[in-house]
Amino acid sequence: MNPDHVVYWLPPGFVLFGSLFVVFGVHIIRVGRHLRRFGRRASGVVVRMTSESTGSGRHVDYPTVRFRTRDGAVIETSSDLGGNLPMFREGQPVTVLYDPDEPERARLDGAAGSGTLHGAAFIAVGLLFAAIGAAGTAATAVAALG
Repeated sequence: MNPDHVVYWLPPGFVLFGSLFVVFGVHIIRVGRHLRRFGRRASGVVVRMTSESTGSGRHVDYPTVRFRTRDGAVIETSSDLGGNLPMFREGQPVTVLYDPDEPERARLDGAAGSGTLHGAAFIAVGLLFAAIGAAGTAATAVAALG
């Protein structure tokens, strides 16, 4: 591939990458809103923290919680939201928001577990990448038109 072609494809790639981040951030927030609107609260406990490597020497910790639904079913599920700072510890009591139709779809109640902060971070990063890509695309178009 000619190195000059990279100049033309890189900015739109930034726009695409940023747009995907925005869509993912919106999805995270929508799931949280759905749970806050239609979900049920239950007392639970963090039974373990699962650590996953990000590949760059860092890790993300995800809490696994156990709680009992109103129907009496005991559910153990891992959160889909994690962080690189230890926010929870094994044995810690927590409040869980769960979907009554799909109890395994649950998040911890509160700012850290609702998804609002995670979603907003993804949206902010996505908008930054999209803006950089849009500026680069505009600059490339102006340069090409001479």
